[in-house]
Formats: sequence, structure tokens, C-alpha cells
Amino acid sequence: MTDAVLTRRHIGGLGDEAAPDLAGQVRIHDALGFGFLELRSIAGTAVADIDPASARRYSDQITAAGLEVACLASRIANWARPISGPLQEDLDELDRLATLAPIFGCRTVRIMSYPNDGLTDRAWEAEAMRRLTALVERAADRTLVLWHENCAGWAGRDPRRAVALFSAIDSPHLRALFDIGNPVAYGHDGLAYMEAVFPWIDHVHVKDARSDGDTVTFTFPGEGDARLLEILDRLWAGGYRGRISLEPHIGHIPHLRTSTDAPALARGYRAYAERFVALLGDRLQAAGGPGP
Repeated sequence: MTDAVLTRRHIGGLGDEAAPDLAGQVRIHDALGFGFLELRSIAGTAVADIDPASARRYSDQITAAGLEVACLASRIANWARPISGPLQEDLDELDRLATLAPIFGCRTVRIMSYPNDGLTDRAWEAEAMRRLTALVERAADRTLVLWHENCAGWAGRDPRRAVALFSAIDSPHLRALFDIGNPVAYGHDGLAYMEAVFPWIDHVHVKDARSDGDTVTFTFPGEGDARLLEILDRLWAGGYRGRISLEPHIGHIPHLRTSTDAPALARGYRAYAERFVALLGDRLQAAGGPGP
């Protein structure tokens, strides 16, 4: 990471992993010198369920702190919405997010690709493709871009499926969000996954983890098996210049429905962020925010 400037302003994170309330999310990221938030929930309310008037107040708070919103992290096709559920629920959520997106100055929505629920592999693929095609068409109509994360769902765990998804739909309204730590949880090679989907990557999540095959333990950056710095260096060498977003899963793990109290959450997130900044070392330049 030497041929372009990387600063703290290029780093941000999932707000609700730092604090449940927006004031805390903003305060912590601003104090760290980071540049943006991803909004998943505020005070326990999913971002898609926030009413427009509240969204405008929240947006004003974010803007006043000099932060931006990089992404609206939706529940669409995620770990709680299997392939057997109603597609309309996700289309409705996307429509609500289309209303909120311009308020937050953001046009990107994080999605997944539907966990299986009893279908054969072939039927699962066909139905996931059908649904994701419909979602991308709706996103295009609403001038949104869907960021598919390598997490729960048909295309999330297997780079070959992810490439098949992006190649088949082939739309500027469907891009990749690559989470560096998730391959550890799913038992595959993170570097190979990243290289397979690299042409589509618009956004990167930082997470680290260890797995014994049965249990996944999320760790501080550099302490797990995700090959975090190696993958970041390869991304940068390949020309990636997007943002880098922290999703520690240290104090708040939505899919396990576990969360520490607010003070512990804030302490853990700040410690994680500073550990990541220290790990970057001289890759990180002082311009645009506090140095490492």
C-alpha cells in the first residue's frame, strides 16, 4: 500500500458494533478520526425500519460530525431470511431503503443471498438467482447498488458461486462486498475467494477469526487466521481504492443475537480500531486524520 495515500478517513465501520445509539456511533468514529459509518441499526431499530423524519435527524448528526454513510446494511436475503421466505418482504425492505438512501446521501445497500431451507442444490441456485435478479432489477429502478457480502446464502460461502452470480446478472447495480474474516467461519481460503471476485469488489469489511471446525471465535485484527494484512496488501496491489470498514464481532454479533452493554461495546470497538490502525503501521498516512 505505497502508491496511494491511505488515511484514517478511508476507514469506518458498522456503527452498531461501536454503540447502540447514533450519538455514540458518531462520537466514537469521529474521535477515531474515521471517515464514515455503515448503518445497520440505531437504538435497536433496523435501518430499513427508521421513519424518514428520524432519518433526517440522524443524517444531520452524521453530517455535522463530518462523517458520511457508506452503506445501508439491510436484512435482505440474510441469515434470518431463508430461501423459503417471502421475496416480497425483501422487495418491500428495498423500497423503504430507496426512500431513506437519499436522506443519508448513500445509494448502496448490503445484501446476502438466502440460506437454504430444504431445497436441493440445483433448486436453491435457481431460486436464489431468480430472487437476486428481481432485487437487482428493483435496485436499478431505484438507482441503488446492491453490495453482496460473502456471508449467509447461496453465493456467500463459495467463490465459484459468487462468480456465477456476478457473471449471470452482470449489472452495475450488483457489486461485491468482501469480508476478509468470513471465509474462516465458512472453512474456505479467503485469499482465493477475494481473487475470484476481485473484479466486482467495491467495499471491504475487516474481521478476523479462528475456527476449530466446530466453533468460530472472532479475534482482534491480526490474531486470527484470516490473513488480514496479506489480503489487504493484495487488494491494494491489485488496484482496490475503496473504503475499509470494521465489523469486529467482538462485542456485538447480530446473527448470534449477542451483545455486551454499551460501555463495554464502546471500549471493545475503540480497542479493535486502534489495534487495526497499529497493524497497518506505515501503510497508513497521517493526512486526513490522526496518524497511527
